[in-house]
Amino acid sequence: MLTVAQAAERLNARPGLVRRLLAAGLLRHCRIGLGRGVIRIPEDALEEYIRAVTVDASSSDGKATPAPRRRVSLRHLRL
Repeated sequence: MLTVAQAAERLNARPGLVRRLLAAGLLRHCRIGLGRGVIRIPEDALEEYIRAVTVDASSSDGKATPAPRRRVSLRHLRL
């Protein structure tokens, strides 16, 4: 079982990102103890998450799918 800091180190990310993944329900974990307790992440849960978010380099047509574009509102600019 890994701590949040250890999981972040394995993902090469910050602990805050791991905490957001936990809060969003994207990373399986256990809460041990009374009150808030401590968070522990099973190693296989981390491997599951990595498999789930890994993008396969070879898609059916050989082209990568672009990320969807967000429309940006620039109302504060005057033309």
